[in-house]
Amino acid sequence: MKKIVFDVMGGDAGPSAAVAAASQFVQRHTDVTFVLVGPQNIITNLLSRHPIPSPRCQIVDARETVAPTMNHSMKIRHAGETSMMKALRLIKDYHDDAFMLTAGPTGGLVAGTVCTFADGRK
Repeated sequence: MKKIVFDVMGGDAGPSAAVAAASQFVQRHTDVTFVLVGPQNIITNLLSRHPIPSPRCQIVDARETVAPTMNHSMKIRHAGETSMMKALRLIKDYHDDAFMLTAGPTGGLVAGTVCTFADGRK
């Protein structure tokens, strides 16, 4: 079963749209599980409206986010507990068994990817 690591904090609609989309996706695709990364209390609340069966959903608590107005490379380097950085570290840990979704700032994603994978390992 493939894992989709989802940084739910990005995008204009934020976590509400992300969790709703994940819920709809698992109804159509039985071969995936979601790892939802963001504030656990917000995700748990949204899952009550957009359920995902618990064996197919894991929550990784991340309270920090990368705001669109921030200098992304500085924020990524100094705040490794953002939802985006936690999601990237999970991708590194899962190796070939997962991929990541984010609607967060592209600059933050590029900086975070370089910081996470700069050592050349998967």
